[in-house]
Amino acid sequence: MRARVAWVILSALLWGCTPAPDDEPDPEVPPQRPAPSEQVSEPRPTVEGGTAIVAVDEEPATLHPWIAEPDSNVGMLVRPMLAPLWRVRPDGSSEPWLLADQPTVREATAAEPFLVTYRIRDDAVWSDGEPIDGRDVLFTLETCIREVPRDDCTGVDLSRSSADGKEATIAFEQPVAAWTAVLQSLPVLPEHRLRGRAPRTAWTRRIDVSSGPFAFASWTPGERLVLERNERWWGEPPALERIEFRFGDRSAVGAVVDGLVDVAQVSASPSAVEQARADPRVRGVVEPGSQWAALDFNMASELMGRRAVRRALAGAIDRATIVRELIQPVSPTATVLDGLPGGPQAADDQPLSYPRYDPARAARELDAAGCASGDDGVRTCGDQRLEIDLAVAPDDWQHAVIADYVRSQLTAVGAAVRLTEGPLDDRPAAPSEGPGTAGTWDLRVTAVTGTVTGTVTGARRWHCEGSANTQAFCEPQYDAIIDRAAATTDPRQRAALDGEAALLLSSALPTYPLYEMPTMLVHTRGVRGPTLSPVEWGLTWNVNEWARTADRVD
Repeated sequence: MRARVAWVILSALLWGCTPAPDDEPDPEVPPQRPAPSEQVSEPRPTVEGGTAIVAVDEEPATLHPWIAEPDSNVGMLVRPMLAPLWRVRPDGSSEPWLLADQPTVREATAAEPFLVTYRIRDDAVWSDGEPIDGRDVLFTLETCIREVPRDDCTGVDLSRSSADGKEATIAFEQPVAAWTAVLQSLPVLPEHRLRGRAPRTAWTRRIDVSSGPFAFASWTPGERLVLERNERWWGEPPALERIEFRFGDRSAVGAVVDGLVDVAQVSASPSAVEQARADPRVRGVVEPGSQWAALDFNMASELMGRRAVRRALAGAIDRATIVRELIQPVSPTATVLDGLPGGPQAADDQPLSYPRYDPARAARELDAAGCASGDDGVRTCGDQRLEIDLAVAPDDWQHAVIADYVRSQLTAVGAAVRLTEGPLDDRPAAPSEGPGTAGTWDLRVTAVTGTVTGTVTGARRWHCEGSANTQAFCEPQYDAIIDRAAATTDPRQRAALDGEAALLLSSALPTYPLYEMPTMLVHTRGVRGPTLSPVEWGLTWNVNEWARTADRVD
């Protein structure tokens, strides 16, 4: 699904995308011709040592990766210092990282639980010389379960789990499909340093031991975080001597162009792309990021809670025009997205039932739903006018423009649309408040963060009891399907259940997918190695492979 096509544009601007299936006509995209400078460019030699300066738009409140919010930039900051069990590559494939090899699985029996054994590399040590072993794995799970509960550790039975030297055997309360998600994204914690320390106060301003290629050196509040090469790292020694994260520069592309920073990841706005394209000292890469744009319906709203109204309104939205006019100028091969990345996936030959753009049919469906046209052009559904509060975060250029498109398209079929800007009401609809208690918005432009931990985890966004269910969507049949998938270890059975869940979501339509949101990596040509990745720790996923070039451009 994440196969990519790369295009080189003008002064070393590399474009990429992830095509998604859609039977709507795709806008024609003229072929892009590589710039002459890229056609003749050769690899530049690298030098040992040096510093790479990375722009960070917001200073974190903590460096503890298990405490930080999943969508914060903490993962990018601590990835060079703390290693996970697996490293997930940009294409979604994973490779053992702290692990010596892939885990072994023992199916449950009448007498034994479902067991997974992880073996840590023999040469893996912490920067203070202590071995990284099975006790650290168990301590990390204990922290996850008892101190900072997260979905990552769902179903682990600590009382029946054990550690033996470099091995940790994890018992699950029942067979679970998502066992590979456990500890896949977040790093292993050092028991010998953190045992007895409260996670909420540990590592707020310093990580005192490292398992990655770099180690903590200093933190200047409001300015920078500096890491230095970990001389005891068990992998191939990194070429760089230091990584410096510089906080607070909101114009990251300008900072790279001006030489204040070497590397930055930014929203791929037209102005940012043009700025990177204009300077030969800078290389920009635009690809789909870890987020996708969607329209969420508030199921607690009286009108949006009606499936017929949701589907009619979705059919009035011209997604192809939105993609062609808004996204393709910065990501030329972008396409309409059918399907929910990180959510249930349908089989390639299984058509989903998302509405297609057809405003005439949308008008007829609204008529059939009892939403009659009024004298002022606004429909009335029974005794309620078709007035829609469309919520959008104003600081996102894509979402603000999408809202204008959606408003005009819905107005054309008889809706009165009010734009609401500012902080969105993200109060969860379940489990604490129950279905029917989402915020005051009716329709919301949303950036949904995908997941690298598998569809079982992502599917819970629409579960009645899902912690990220902010739409008051609650469908018992859907819950039953994904609960069965979560307890199914057979990949073929799980794929079939996945398909059922995807088909149900496309029919129920709590969320209408639009496209994968492009992001841009920009860096000076004096640094080689930075690569975009959709995983949680972002662009530092391969920081051990970065290097300064011998012909640094100033």
